[in-house]
Amino acid sequence: MKKLGALLLFATTSLHAGEWITLHEHTGKCHTLVFSPHPDDDVIGCGGTITKRVAEGKRVAVVYMTSGEGAGSAAVREREARKAARHLGVHKVKFLRFPDGGLSMHRRFLGAVLSAIEELRPSVIYSPHGDDGHSDHQVTYRLVTQALQSMPGYTPIHLKYEVWTPLVQVGHLEDISGFMSQKLAALRMHVSQVSQIAYQDAIEGLNKFRGVMDGAMAGMPCTYAEAFGK
Repeated sequence: MKKLGALLLFATTSLHAGEWITLHEHTGKCHTLVFSPHPDDDVIGCGGTITKRVAEGKRVAVVYMTSGEGAGSAAVREREARKAARHLGVHKVKFLRFPDGGLSMHRRFLGAVLSAIEELRPSVIYSPHGDDGHSDHQVTYRLVTQALQSMPGYTPIHLKYEVWTPLVQVGHLEDISGFMSQKLAALRMHVSQVSQIAYQDAIEGLNKFRGVMDGAMAGMPCTYAEAFGK
């Protein structure tokens, strides 16, 4: 039944898959584009950075590769993602609705990633890092990397965030001390997920560790930080 429900969702919503949904009006060029394998990965991995960029007046967009139907209702998860993204100040979101747990390097997936990048041509792109502990996260990283390699002359910054597997080598730290409360509030809006696993406790601890320990090593100690690979 679960599989049938997912198939019905994709059948009835396929006409709308891949369309941008505007959450906040913004007339400027897109500065930051986040690729999120599932709803909530964007908040866990770089939610503080997202809302920090918005506070700086920059435009942020998020692409959800799947709707996370492997861990709950896709419709519910999309609704939670829109609410959380709106709370962070994200300008617009796109749900590609590819199968949860089924991402691959197939040209259909690569084409969708490439299309989003070509359309917005942001200055900074975020994706999970290549060794994150979920196959969809690893493939999303590879799809973004390959898409960028196919665009000669276009050289945005590609930063890789952590969700399931902490980075071994940190290439960039973002001080989110002033934005941690917004990040946690957005994460709690993913009610279907935090009711199963205390993601908010885990990420608060990780971001605290990054701020205090990695911050000290980098000469910029702070209360909370998000870590990224380069």
